[in-house]
Amino acid sequence: MKTLHQRRVANEIELLERTAALNPDKLRLTGRVIHLDRWQVDFELLASPALIRENGALVVATIHAAEIRLPRFFPAVPIEIYLKRAVFHPNADPENGF
Repeated sequence: MKTLHQRRVANEIELLERTAALNPDKLRLTGRVIHLDRWQVDFELLASPALIRENGALVVATIHAAEIRLPRFFPAVPIEIYLKRAVFHPNADPENGF
């Protein structure tokens, strides 16, 4: 029998796959990795404009690569989501993201 963690991870991945299938112009799943202590799902947000810093200037990018991490103790520990390239935010330090 699967553990709570295994069932929840499977459900989250299925939900992501269904969401991507229903929104192919907005979300593309690009990979899945199983680490020793967590699952990771890589994806791209499509048609999602945001400012990025490129060669010292702010430019608009519409595709953003990101990853969702489902930690070892999920669902007791929340999912983590990371953009692979920082986007500009006026309240975030461009050096450290905080």
